[in-house]
Amino acid sequence: MKIPYGLSNFKKVITEGFVYDVKYQADFDAIFSQLYIGQHPTATRSSYQVLFMEFSGIATDSAESVERSFTHKVDVALKSTLERYAYPAAAITSVDKSYSSYEKMEAFFSATRGQKIFLLIDEYDHFANSMLADDPKLFQSVMGKGGDREANYQVLDELITTGTTW
Repeated sequence: MKIPYGLSNFKKVITEGFVYDVKYQADFDAIFSQLYIGQHPTATRSSYQVLFMEFSGIATDSAESVERSFTHKVDVALKSTLERYAYPAAAITSVDKSYSSYEKMEAFFSATRGQKIFLLIDEYDHFANSMLADDPKLFQSVMGKGGDREANYQVLDELITTGTTW
């Protein structure tokens, strides 16, 4: 495996989880042995399942379109992670059958209970900045206290602050 270089390849190293992903445990030394991180590895190297969520391209013309686009992005990220780590079909079906992004995250973290998850989020503020610039009322209804996104961030906040996996 070649060592990626350059900014876009650095992003690939992070988003594909080369450093932390348990799937690359056997390849860590071969990939990083000539680099500082390979010569000074952390205790957490290659010990996580990596969940990557990317939120660019979310439609922001209405609260409904934000919800639909956001839920779709969450759904794709969760199911692809479950598939990547060969979870049972029932886990993927549980995420698929859940209606809201909050319920999908609940199903995902229930299925991955006991696993260490490395969460990477990209472009989390892109759609919020777009709404703020174009329609402050829409921004407040979606992102403000009691808004649609608050429940999602509460799930993530609970996981991060308690160190639990749901």
